[in-house]
Amino acid sequence: LVQCSVAKVLESGLVVRFLSSFIGTIDLFHLASMIPLPDEDEEEEAKPAAPQDVSATDSYAEKQKILARILYVDVGSKSVGLTLAPHILEQRPPIYHALGARIGQVFAESVIRRIDPGIGMVLSLPASSIPGHSDSAQQLQGWVHISNAADERSEKLEKSFKVGRVVPSRVTGFSWMDGVLNLTMKKSVVEASIIGLEDITPGQIIKAKVVTLGDKGCIVAVAEHVRGLVPPPHYADVKLNNPEKSLTIGKTLTLRVLTVDPLTRRLI
Repeated sequence: LVQCSVAKVLESGLVVRFLSSFIGTIDLFHLASMIPLPDEDEEEEAKPAAPQDVSATDSYAEKQKILARILYVDVGSKSVGLTLAPHILEQRPPIYHALGARIGQVFAESVIRRIDPGIGMVLSLPASSIPGHSDSAQQLQGWVHISNAADERSEKLEKSFKVGRVVPSRVTGFSWMDGVLNLTMKKSVVEASIIGLEDITPGQIIKAKVVTLGDKGCIVAVAEHVRGLVPPPHYADVKLNNPEKSLTIGKTLTLRVLTVDPLTRRLI
């Protein structure tokens, strides 16, 4: 931990001085929050605004004193990266971990807070969408890459979306270092019944496509990143001498789940 003085406030982060003669940078993802602080008179449903109107760096000023933690030192380029992220400063898991957010979690009322043209968007997510939590004032941070903004790729995010717009999103992963949830806004994924093993329970009836057929069984695709195994004894009520005739590649099967273990990534 080092005491820093803000030397310059940029749209993408901060330039800081520390230990008298050292200069470092704090990326937008490592500010105390990527979500711009709302105006006092902001209504519950924010009005659309231009991306440049409000920035997460607006709450910082030159010569402001801040406490940061050094993330990395690159001797070759003589650069130092620091962070203000609370979970790194306090050396604890990100807040979404404590709240129990999971892959596949749907946030029906995500709000677009920042648009980076050609890159992606920052969303705020109400913690009240997570089962067991009712505090709608508590917000989580999420990131949507441009490739996950819609089913049909949009090269001009700033034309297709507006800051303040309420959109549905779904958790596809975690960024432990940045402390944000990786999200998708693709309608096909948000509305899908299954995107991960966490969405599957033993006894459930599912549909899957045959991917490969081998000696140990038939590999099936339940979703884009979800694979399962059908053991040979479960191909049919009777033994199939030529299973390749019935289980052709690409064929859709109706299956019942026997066992599922998200930790070991095992689905039978």
